[in-house]
Amino acid sequence: MEIKRKGIIFALDAALAVSVVIIILINSSYYFSTSSKESLSQLQPVRIGSDIMALLDFSGDINSAILQDSEDDGDTIPQANLNVSAYLPKNYAMKYAITDMKETRTIDSGDSTYCPPDGGENDNCKTDTDVRCDEFGCTLDQDEWLKIKPITEPTQQANIINQGEHFVIVSTDQSTVTLPTLNLKVAHFDESNDQNLTNSSSIFDKDIGSYFYYFAATNPLRLPYFEAGPSDNNWIILENTGTTPIQIKWVRIAGDESYSRSAFSSGESSIPQDRFIGTGERFVTVVESDGDFEGYHLVRYWIWLKTAGGS
Repeated sequence: MEIKRKGIIFALDAALAVSVVIIILINSSYYFSTSSKESLSQLQPVRIGSDIMALLDFSGDINSAILQDSEDDGDTIPQANLNVSAYLPKNYAMKYAITDMKETRTIDSGDSTYCPPDGGENDNCKTDTDVRCDEFGCTLDQDEWLKIKPITEPTQQANIINQGEHFVIVSTDQSTVTLPTLNLKVAHFDESNDQNLTNSSSIFDKDIGSYFYYFAATNPLRLPYFEAGPSDNNWIILENTGTTPIQIKWVRIAGDESYSRSAFSSGESSIPQDRFIGTGERFVTVVESDGDFEGYHLVRYWIWLKTAGGS
C-alpha cells in the first residue's frame, strides 16, 4: 500500500507541473499577441487611406494626375489634378506623395542651372567643348561627354534623400533595345575611378527613348550608388563611345524621394507630431492616352484623425 501511495503523489506532482507550464504558456501567448496588435482606432485610418488610394487608382485619377504632371508644378501635386478630399471622411486629414514625377533636365531654357547651350560649365552641368544644348536636349557626338548633378525643381539643389543604389533612367533620342555606346558613371566630377561606371542598359520606353542603367553580370543586381544630400560624388557622367550622335534629354534617379511630388488634403500643411499617423503605400501602373505603358510609380500616404475641433 505504501508504494501505491507514493505513485499517486508522484502522478499528482507531475500533473500539477504540467498544468502550471500550460498556464504559463497560455498567458505568455495571450500577452504577446495582444501587445503586438494595433488598436482598432489605429487600424481604421490605415484602412481608410488604403481604400482611398485603391479608389483613386481604379478610377484612373492617379493615372491622370501623373500624365498631367509638369515641372512647373514644383514639389506639389495640384489639387485640380488629384484631390483626395473628395473621398476623405470629414474628420480625417491626409498627405500623399508619388515617386518619379520629376527629372533632371539638360535642355537650355535660358536658365543657367541647366546645361550651357554652347559647351562649357555652370554650377550643375558641365559639357565637352563641342556639345550643343537646345530646347530638345544636349547632343553628344563621338567621345563627347556631359556631366550633370541630380538637380530637381523647384529648389534646383542636387539633394539625394535616399542614399544607396538606384536605377538611373536616361531619356534620349534612341530606340534600340540597349544603348551600349552610352557610358554612365556616378562619381566626383574629376574622379578617375571606374567602379561606378557602366554601359549596361535596357529600353524602358521606346516612345521617349528612355533607358534603365544598371551593372550587368552581378548577383545580386548592382545599381549605381549615390550618397545622401548634395554630395560632390553624385555627378552623373555620360559619354558617347559610339559614332552615332546621341541626344540626352533628361536623367532621373528612380525611386528617390527628391524626384517625387506630394500634396495635402484641403486645409492641411504639415503632418502633426502629437497623434497616431497611419501610413501605407501602393504601386500603380500608368498608361498613356494612346495605350502605351508609361511606367510604375509608388504612391505613399499619411493619414490621421483630426481633433474634435477639426484642427
